[in-house]
Amino acid sequence: MKMPVTLSRYKNLRIAQWQYESDGWKRALEFIQFENIYSKNNLAELIKNRNGQIDQLVAVESHLEWFVQQEILITILRSDIKDFKWLLEKELLKNGSPEKNATSDYKRIYKEIEKIKEAHRGQKSRFDKFLIEIF
Repeated sequence: MKMPVTLSRYKNLRIAQWQYESDGWKRALEFIQFENIYSKNNLAELIKNRNGQIDQLVAVESHLEWFVQQEILITILRSDIKDFKWLLEKELLKNGSPEKNATSDYKRIYKEIEKIKEAHRGQKSRFDKFLIEIF
């Protein structure tokens, strides 16, 4: 027999879904971080193979700066996700109802994660084109 969806059960389901999503956010950030590390290592290896002779040094520096900025943003988002999960656990133990803080944090982090994923896709494409052009 199917249990009726009561308000408290609905709130518990929402918290469980948000916990699941926050785990996905952490995986997405980890993937982006690994991709950035791989890209930096790839660039370093290509420069090494060319004995440091690069015509577009400014562009190389620009890409490396972007990777560093992404690392900083990933660190901040990981901290935000950790705080969000702590808030969810606190709310679940307290009364099973996410408060406005949890809802606003969820919306803010969700938007930020979507932005960093989109930025990563665009940067990855630009970086790959850059590598093809200079090497």
